Amino acid sequence: MTKGRLFVGTSGWSYPHWGRGVFYPKTVPTQKWLEYYAQKFNAVEVNSTFYRLPAGGLLKRWVDVTPADFCFVIKVWRRLSHELRLKEAEDALKEFSSAIEPIIQKTSVYLLQMPPSYIPDIGQMDTFFSLWFTVFPNSRLALELRNRKAFSDDTFELLKKRGVCLVLEDYKGCEIDDVVTTHWIYIRRHGPSGRYRGKYDEAQLQKDAKKIKNWLKKGMDVYVFFNNDFGGYAPENALQLMSLMNKECLKRKKEVKKCKVDNE
Repeated sequence: MTKGRLFVGTSGWSYPHWGRGVFYPKTVPTQKWLEYYAQKFNAVEVNSTFYRLPAGGLLKRWVDVTPADFCFVIKVWRRLSHELRLKEAEDALKEFSSAIEPIIQKTSVYLLQMPPSYIPDIGQMDTFFSLWFTVFPNSRLALELRNRKAFSDDTFELLKKRGVCLVLEDYKGCEIDDVVTTHWIYIRRHGPSGRYRGKYDEAQLQKDAKKIKNWLKKGMDVYVFFNNDFGGYAPENALQLMSLMNKECLKRKKEVKKCKVDNE
């Protein structure tokens, strides 16, 4: 079985409070932040596409300054999720698709974050998913729900049927980490308090690392993004998780090598 791929990063990269040595060295100008970020991580969530449709020239620059295997996760325009709430969305979806065309070649996943007041209408959501995969064929779509009442068997079954990944999250009041709806995994870490603040300790990261290791062994791709941006903890925790995963890989290699020697 082919081992799954691991993508680790943060929810956005251009926070002013990450400068001045917090994450970005003082010698790196803001216009070079993405290039620096892409030297540390292999993926990033783009938050700005949630608030407004981006300029094509900006997206092309992002594509040009990142490595060929770097992955962007595009957060779906709020016009679709928060204003239309997935209803009568065809025109807006096509407008969104046209706006992000310059970056689609490097887009690995689309993140659809619904508002806290949203509880799925299964039939209407199914219609939206059908439309989505018509506009974005063969794409990966991750759905983040922020209302516990939205977590139902009917919702989960629809996601499985449509191949939409339920985001595993720790957003306060909507914590969920045990429902897998696709052959790939998407995790968002919003901070120990679930409100974008605080730093995860090693025990918490070890718990995630253990689960991730098992998913990867099953051939599942895993995406993990830290959203605890206050204090610059998101990149710090992302780097810590990557270090834990690398240690695990080295440990396995040593065990395999020892096994081969013992059997000779």
